[in-house]
Amino acid sequence: MTLYRQLVIVIVTLFLLMFVGTLWLNFQSTRTFLTAQLESHAQDTATSLGLSLSTHMQHRDLALMTSMVDAVFDRGYYQAIRIEDNEGHPLVSRSAPVVVHGVPGWFVHLVHLNVPDASALVMSGWHQVGTVHVWSHPGYAYGELWRTTVETGVWFGSVALVLLVMGGVALRVLLRPLRAVERQAEQLAQRHYETQHKLPRTRELRRVVQAMNRLTGKIRSLFEEDARTARRLQTLSYEDPLTGLANRRLFMDELHIRLAPDAEHGRGGLLLIQLQDLKGINDTQGLPAGDALLRELAGILSERTGEADYATLARLGGGDFGLLMTGASPEELDQLAADICTEAMGLVPSGKGINIGVAAYAPGQTADAVLAAADAALRESETIGPNTWQRAGEALEGMVGHREWGERLRRVLQNRELVLHAQPVIAKEGGILHQEVLVRYRDQTDSLWPAGVFMPLAEELGLAREFDRLIVELALQQAAQAAGGPALAINLSAGSVQDSAFVEWLFSELARLPPASTRPVFEFSEQLAIAHLTPLRALVSRLRGAGFGYGFDHFGRGLADFGYLRSLRPDYVKIDAAFVRELVRDSDRQFFVGTLISVAHSLDILAIAEAVETDTQREVLEQLHIDALQGYLMGRPKPLNQPAPKE
Repeated sequence: MTLYRQLVIVIVTLFLLMFVGTLWLNFQSTRTFLTAQLESHAQDTATSLGLSLSTHMQHRDLALMTSMVDAVFDRGYYQAIRIEDNEGHPLVSRSAPVVVHGVPGWFVHLVHLNVPDASALVMSGWHQVGTVHVWSHPGYAYGELWRTTVETGVWFGSVALVLLVMGGVALRVLLRPLRAVERQAEQLAQRHYETQHKLPRTRELRRVVQAMNRLTGKIRSLFEEDARTARRLQTLSYEDPLTGLANRRLFMDELHIRLAPDAEHGRGGLLLIQLQDLKGINDTQGLPAGDALLRELAGILSERTGEADYATLARLGGGDFGLLMTGASPEELDQLAADICTEAMGLVPSGKGINIGVAAYAPGQTADAVLAAADAALRESETIGPNTWQRAGEALEGMVGHREWGERLRRVLQNRELVLHAQPVIAKEGGILHQEVLVRYRDQTDSLWPAGVFMPLAEELGLAREFDRLIVELALQQAAQAAGGPALAINLSAGSVQDSAFVEWLFSELARLPPASTRPVFEFSEQLAIAHLTPLRALVSRLRGAGFGYGFDHFGRGLADFGYLRSLRPDYVKIDAAFVRELVRDSDRQFFVGTLISVAHSLDILAIAEAVETDTQREVLEQLHIDALQGYLMGRPKPLNQPAPKE
């Protein structure tokens, strides 16, 4: 029960006690007064009759005595009049039943009025000849008592109503700071750090508000300190300080992940970009000029790769840059290299430029082999001249061309040929949190192609939204059929998030879910959250309002400030596989992952580790207070029509 209601109940109770006590005292006082009046009235009548009847009593003139009693009794103010002789024998007697008009019967029954017997002696000289007894009629007393009680009750009721209304308003005003403190405490429990700027005038309440503000400020400072520490570690460990791109360490981690057997990313391409004669530029023009040139080149490369999740751009050292493009076709790799060379013309002094070596990769290859192929192509480009590129043609064997992939993708959409797999996310204490939906395309040879192969091209061709629609439809059908099972986590692309028509379609589909079906959750990449904060905030707000959860994957890979977490408040984040791969042997990496987990926990967000493959990795992550794990150790992806993975 709220404090407001408790105070209202106390005030109403006290007022009722005061009202009942006052009404009772007024009632008792009125009844005592009316009883005294009845007694006085009866006594006056008895005395008057006693004097009037003295002569008639002496002569025993009963007719005249009866007339005199009738004249008095017929006024209606008396219940009974009786004249007795000295022996107590009645000579004249009149009485009437007690009938009270205008007063409820229950009131007459409940309230007892004592009607006193007033008497007077009838004298003849010095001798008593009889006695007159008079009882006043209580009807008028009951009427007066009822009227007084009703008027008092109405008056007190009116005053009580006015006071209650005024008291309720006053209490709401007085308790407004407490309600604000309550809201502030609830927001703090949800890791929303709000402070009250308007302090109440009441001293005690002002102190409470000030204490809550101090507590909120301290907790906000803890989160900001954790975020700064994580960002600082991220910068020192994985970011090139000059260009702001990823460094060689993160690039190599990403390359190893993409080359892992059965990698979800599938095939792709590696570009090695080298700025010619950086040392000579530094010697002749100075280090600031060389640094500015590197930053300009980094800007060109960033513009070409855009905000794609499937691209990883890094400065490898000196004038060397590396670019990983998942799912890129041969035509795309060639066109990308040509475009970069064109845009780099005029960037460097005359006679100098950049060279690019291109090599394709596929899961199962070694990083050394792919880098060697790209480096050989780079050296061949150098022999041709500046602003040229070459690719290791034999390494592109098995890769499908751009046009053929476009035809394939349109056929997939038309025939709904996608196959959904799912991989479980297991809580540290056991139990499946959800299953992440992983998309496959089955070609004519019955081979399964992971989404990392065809989704980048789908985005380039403007087909990503259509694929997202198909994936959502298939996943929701599965959710409706598997009522009570683990929730499905569905990934959405940046194009879908920014498309208002897609968003409206999505919520119309979600509204048609059967009540008994398991509600899905949605996943977005960290890069999407950073690059498209406004539309994503609007989408997740609607998801939260409709009761659907959401989270971010590749957490920590965006090389950006973590302030977006406070704005978007996901239910969980998935720490990128690049930080988990070498976790066991790298204490610095362990400290960084632990800081990421701390940042998530400070906002009451679950932290999940991706690509967990060994028991040693799991043990280290559990020591770092991870909440859940995902990877081959916990369960490989399986078709959704198969039984759910066991815990």
